[in-house]
Amino acid sequence: MSDVIKDSVDDYLAFLDGETNRVETTTYTFQEAPDYSGQEIKAIRDRVGAKRAVFADILDVSDRTVENGK
Repeated sequence: MSDVIKDSVDDYLAFLDGETNRVETTTYTFQEAPDYSGQEIKAIRDRVGAKRAVFADILDVSDRTVENGK
């Protein structure tokens, strides 16, 4: 296993030195997240039938964030 880690570090260092043929890279483009009001968030939550804590967990935010509608 240590050889795998060493090889990975060596490949990364080579990439930093400009040797791009040793690694594969992927570029992702993300759209800006929509801005929902508290009422819209609650409507979505109600539509999917999720309690506030469950909905917060799905979105990977705090329960308080969903509660405040931010």
